[in-house]
Amino acid sequence: MKKLYLFILLFSVQILSAQYCIPSFSSGCTLGDDIDGVIIEDSNGNLLLNHLNTGCSPGNYGDFTNDPSLHIELDADDTYTITITTSYSGSYEHQRVWIDFDGNESFEDPGELVFSSSTASSSSNPTIGSITIPHLPGVITTRLRVINLYNSLPVNSCTGGSWGETHDYTITIIGENPDCYSPTDLTLDSITSTSATFSWTGSPDETDGYNWAVMADGEHPDNDTPLDTGSTATGIVTATTTQLSQNSAYSIFVQTNCGTDLSFWTGPLDILTPITPPTNDDCTDAITLTLGNDFDDQAIVASNLGATVDPNDPIPTCDNFNFATNSRDVWFQVVVPASGDVNVETRSNNDPGMNNTGMEIYSGSCGNLTLIECNTDDGIDKFSLIALSGQTAGETLLVRIWGYNSHQGEFLISSYKPELPCDNPSDVTLEVIEDTFAEFSWTASTTETDGYEWAVMAEEEDPDNDTPVVTGTVGTGITTAIASGLSPQTNYDFYVRTDCGADGMSYWEGPLAFSTVLIGINDLSLEGITVYPNPVEDVLNITGQESKYELSIFNIVGQKVLTQTIQSDNASIDVSHLSADIYIVQLVSETGKTMNMKLIKK
Repeated sequence: MKKLYLFILLFSVQILSAQYCIPSFSSGCTLGDDIDGVIIEDSNGNLLLNHLNTGCSPGNYGDFTNDPSLHIELDADDTYTITITTSYSGSYEHQRVWIDFDGNESFEDPGELVFSSSTASSSSNPTIGSITIPHLPGVITTRLRVINLYNSLPVNSCTGGSWGETHDYTITIIGENPDCYSPTDLTLDSITSTSATFSWTGSPDETDGYNWAVMADGEHPDNDTPLDTGSTATGIVTATTTQLSQNSAYSIFVQTNCGTDLSFWTGPLDILTPITPPTNDDCTDAITLTLGNDFDDQAIVASNLGATVDPNDPIPTCDNFNFATNSRDVWFQVVVPASGDVNVETRSNNDPGMNNTGMEIYSGSCGNLTLIECNTDDGIDKFSLIALSGQTAGETLLVRIWGYNSHQGEFLISSYKPELPCDNPSDVTLEVIEDTFAEFSWTASTTETDGYEWAVMAEEEDPDNDTPVVTGTVGTGITTAIASGLSPQTNYDFYVRTDCGADGMSYWEGPLAFSTVLIGINDLSLEGITVYPNPVEDVLNITGQESKYELSIFNIVGQKVLTQTIQSDNASIDVSHLSADIYIVQLVSETGKTMNMKLIKK
């Protein structure tokens, strides 16, 4: 509601008088034919008038025009909901509502009858309708009249009947600024998930362009803080806002800048931004699922909110109720592991909009799909699970997920290895690292019967698909392994799996990434350098012929934990903050000569 009392001195104000006609009713309203309540609400449901339990007024006429608590403001060009209740239990009551827009103390001018009930009402079935305030100049204080009549509609605003009652209220209509007319025909031209372009018909009073404001849904720039604002130059009647969020409702307003004055706001133009389709909306943009050891290992959050259905894709063979019109599908892909077995499953991500999925898995390619399996609710609750076996290792399968009927929102999806009777080892740990060998340990598997197999792989390779750099086995009960023959300063991945004899092998546990180091003096010109003590507790001393060099200390997995520039032939380095472990000290001279050595920190 516009709070514009300051304009009263500038605009025409119509003052109420006592010359309005008063309808008469021969039988009155004491038998329940009264107006027991009048409610007026704006388009957002805000109560403007809430006049309840009024009963039958003396003389069958309730004059409430002098009660300031019942004086309300209405905006020109807006529509309001009116609710009228009576006390009579039977459905015989009819109502009409008038507004004296021109303030001439008569309700009989064209356009002043603003509402007529279409059906009879009762005490348990009130009349609900709408009243629209036309485009008006200035601020007008005038009168609103409600008449209730038994068994028929009131003939006019001055004629009563047998049983019935009349209520009068004072209203103020906030209309157009006559010195600076508002723009008209505010229209949405285009919209995306984050922007909207809108235009309007210009005002003849405009001299300095227009101001515009984007509000949260239902808010008004006279009363609330805009989410985005701007202005246009003179003659420009279009604007674009770029500060929107997807799937959100907004109200847009525009006003004329007349130099020394501003018009009232035109609006709201109510808009709803569309949802940005997911990146995997189409089959050709399928997201790759990483194979995990179980569901939680590599599960990801996905969503079909805003997704579309390609009419060229086949209709699913299961869970397809209203699929073409209501469903929203998204696509994933998974590479079949060496075993040929893979599970694909969806689960809830606690989104109330998505609690029921369908799933299909295909071989082939987009546009040439061959269905392998369709699943509805084999997962948890109403989510989907497909367990495939005997598939071709290395083949890429396409996975299609949709919400049953109209379900849209976030969900979890995972591809993982089927559970085996042979459990993985756990807690794989790098114990010792040198330049050409490394020692590892792990926690035993409870199902181990015939020891373990281990493999050292080139970085980012895996033993199911690639050739190990070094591999070996250990006997039952042994949970350590030493890999030798490695290259210095090289990145590797370590894997280990359980041998369960008749129950076969477990899945590989890993990767554990590690890097070999470079140990020893590799430039004899630095032989004059002395580093002590070793082992060290708090302070490491470095003496020698070189007076300037860079010092770096690395942990056993190759991470740099300390660096310092030394500009003295006798330096002391604080290493008290380092934890007890094995480190590599590297010294590099100004001429690029390098020395590496192993350091033990106590």
